[in-house]
Amino acid sequence: MNLLADIPCEYEEKDIQYSKVLGIKNLLTNEGNKDFLEKTNLIALYGEWGSGKSSIFKTLKKVMRTQQNYIPLIFETWKYEKDDNLAFSLLEFILSNVNKITGSKEEIKNILKNKTWNILKNFSKGISVKIPFFDFMDIDFDKIFEEDKKDEEKDKRSLYIITENFIKDFQEKIDECIFKTNKKILVMIDDLDRCEDENIINLLSALKLMFAVKNIIFICGIDKGAVIQTLLRKYRNKEKSEEYLEKIFSISFNVLKTSELNLFPKDEDEYLKK
Repeated sequence: MNLLADIPCEYEEKDIQYSKVLGIKNLLTNEGNKDFLEKTNLIALYGEWGSGKSSIFKTLKKVMRTQQNYIPLIFETWKYEKDDNLAFSLLEFILSNVNKITGSKEEIKNILKNKTWNILKNFSKGISVKIPFFDFMDIDFDKIFEEDKKDEEKDKRSLYIITENFIKDFQEKIDECIFKTNKKILVMIDDLDRCEDENIINLLSALKLMFAVKNIIFICGIDKGAVIQTLLRKYRNKEKSEEYLEKIFSISFNVLKTSELNLFPKDEDEYLKK
């Protein structure tokens, strides 16, 4: 049997990787972390390709379904790896699921007509990440609003106002879900490192800038080395590339490759005889 097949499985309690699932679950469900997670909603699950990140997400989704306080969703970025607007696809994915959860009859295409979401429509065209982190973004408003040329107010709107309006409306959508279900939303973003370089950078930037709201947690499955190489190709600064990820994700979990683990532990003496 090929244990390393690129097909996510559900880990069992006896599997070593199951401890990672429990670690994340305990972080999310511990009441003592509630205030912290309201301020920090981005978590990284670091691991090389083939380390089992997708299986951890699949297992975590099953485990969290039994909890009373989270609705788990998996955003499979490989389906959008050629998409030039991954951030907007993520927004559409979340709003579509909120619609289903709340039983809203409003069509998602009508919800997305809200001009508040326009900043994400051309986000990838108008943003460039700068290093160091405290000055990490340039926004080209002409590009962001190139499909909104007739809006006479566009030049009067600062990045602060645009961002705050987006966050306000996005928070309202998430709160609709909380009101109906009394549950927070957990979004697991899988296979991000399989996307194009620009998509990786743009989505991470959008998560930090636009999706920082209460009652929704994002966990990104990332090959840290691959993403650092992506940043290096663009910015030629290894130290700042590593710092960038540390600033994006103040919480992280590390996963060993499955080839380094005994997925089905046996009695130690029996194992040593082999």
